[in-house]
Amino acid sequence: MEMLILLGIQGSPHWDNSFCKADPEETIEKAQVAKSVPILEYDLIYGKAGPLVGIWNKAAVVAV
Repeated sequence: MEMLILLGIQGSPHWDNSFCKADPEETIEKAQVAKSVPILEYDLIYGKAGPLVGIWNKAAVVAV
C-alpha cells in the first residue's frame, strides 16, 4: 500500500490523504499540490542534523 500525507504546516495546502487510487488527472493535480508544500528547515525527530531535510531536498530536485 502506498500513502501520501501532507502535513498542515503554515503555508501548506489544507490536509489531504490519498490511497493512490485516483485517476491520472487527479494524480497530476495532487503531485502539483505536493510540490507546493514548503520543505522544513529541520528534521521533526532529529532536528537540524537529522536526515529528513536532505532526503526532502533531494526529492524536491527530482520532482521538478
